[in-house]
Amino acid sequence: MTRLFVAGHSDSGTAFLPEGVLPWPERTRAWVAAGTGEPCELSEVRFAAMGSRAVDYLVGAVEKAEPDIVILPLTGFVIAVGTVAESVRARFGPRAARLFLASEARFQGHTREGRLRRSANRAARKVARRVLGTRPLSTVEQTTAIFEEIMDRLARRESTQVVVVRDVRFSKEVQEREPRVHERFDRMEARLLAVAARHHFVVADLEGAISRAPDRDVFYQDDGVHTTAAFHDVYLQLMQEAVGQALATRA
Repeated sequence: MTRLFVAGHSDSGTAFLPEGVLPWPERTRAWVAAGTGEPCELSEVRFAAMGSRAVDYLVGAVEKAEPDIVILPLTGFVIAVGTVAESVRARFGPRAARLFLASEARFQGHTREGRLRRSANRAARKVARRVLGTRPLSTVEQTTAIFEEIMDRLARRESTQVVVVRDVRFSKEVQEREPRVHERFDRMEARLLAVAARHHFVVADLEGAISRAPDRDVFYQDDGVHTTAAFHDVYLQLMQEAVGQALATRA
């Protein structure tokens, strides 16, 4: 039996997919099982590379699952996209941030569907960003250090193959709104891809695959961050190549 482990996030599940559409981790598991002719077990945790406990949390989850292959996306949301809630937390404190998030969640629930409601949603978010400001959840240096330590510790597991994913940089709208997206990703990836090469990890270039598509917007929801079923299709194709390479190395 092959054991897969995914360091996932909000777009590795079904929250933003149509009913009946499976996310890329589950489809990758099924592809491995079909290709090997043996059962494939999938373990997944939600992970963000921020905070003092991030490394121990993820490495501990890997050690508990004892996977054959770890899929580690180098997700940069916490360094590249400023959030109003984090700006509110920095300016007014944690309680104000919690109240804002609760209010935001209620508003999102009422304006997620329908053309006019989605337009109202975008307009309200634009006003909130202008009035309250935005702030990333972490710095490039902090998040890069977390990923680097995780990769170094995973490299010590001789029985585990690691697939590092060069993750996506969001929609055109987000890139235009956040002019430092590319600069922050470039700084993080310059260091981490060198670490991946040093450890002989498999590298899957998801951002490259998305960038080659004629229309980037087909991969994103209205918020420009969360993704569509088309995104999961591309992710699966990339995992078939990368995980296939990891399986060949393991054999």
